[in-house]
Amino acid sequence: MMLICIFTGIQQSYCQIGISPSRLFFEGKPGETVSQVLSLSNSGTRPFEFALSLKDWKRDSVGGKIYEVPGKFPHSNAKQVKLNESTIVINPGESKKVSVYMEIPKFSTDSTSTNSILYFTQTTAEPQKTENPAIGIKVAYEYGIQLFYTPYGTKTGDLEFQEFSYKEALSGKQKRQLIIKYKNTGNINKTAMLKIELTNQKTGEEIKITPHDLAIMPQDTQLVYIDLPENVTSGDYLIIAMLDSDSNPNHNNIKVAKKTIHVK
Repeated sequence: MMLICIFTGIQQSYCQIGISPSRLFFEGKPGETVSQVLSLSNSGTRPFEFALSLKDWKRDSVGGKIYEVPGKFPHSNAKQVKLNESTIVINPGESKKVSVYMEIPKFSTDSTSTNSILYFTQTTAEPQKTENPAIGIKVAYEYGIQLFYTPYGTKTGDLEFQEFSYKEALSGKQKRQLIIKYKNTGNINKTAMLKIELTNQKTGEEIKITPHDLAIMPQDTQLVYIDLPENVTSGDYLIIAMLDSDSNPNHNNIKVAKKTIHVK
């Protein structure tokens, strides 16, 4: 049995291997070859060997990642990424730098941001001690580093609310859910924070829902499903939803949507 631990470039102390940053952003003129650097460190007591590979990825309708072979998706840059090595060994207590190169296309009429993902996959898994040795669990580590290229003059755009609804359904127990649909009008990948506040129209009580981190591809649309907390009692509520994006520092990036609902 093989257990694969997949991380997205975030350093995990208990995994002994650190790789940063988790995302690389490339910019350059047509025909140029540009580079970025990854930092690796091994805080453990044994060496690790990793195989390096590239894949395409995109997001589904609720923001989950879908992976494919390089060049499968239309806005892939995997075939433009070049590496000096296909495997890397990092010894105990060692730190290393890995250069990642990107060849900017000489001719392109598409100003949409492109992306791919660089995987560091451990090539030898170590047996892990368990209460039942017959299980034979082995743990391997896999790290994914997101790679983005943004052409000069790319349309930044905004995040915009498209739909905001509420439903109550019975499935074993009553489920109360907000459904938010939003769109990325720009040609670059965007990240945002979705914040939601409820105000009881009768008592004035305010309830804040734990913020949701969002990430969306260029010109894409996503749905977000949010369960109401158990402490939301029956009654009429004003709901304020805020999309706080960091993609355009030149103006206020907070978009607001309001809705009044009745909770049973």
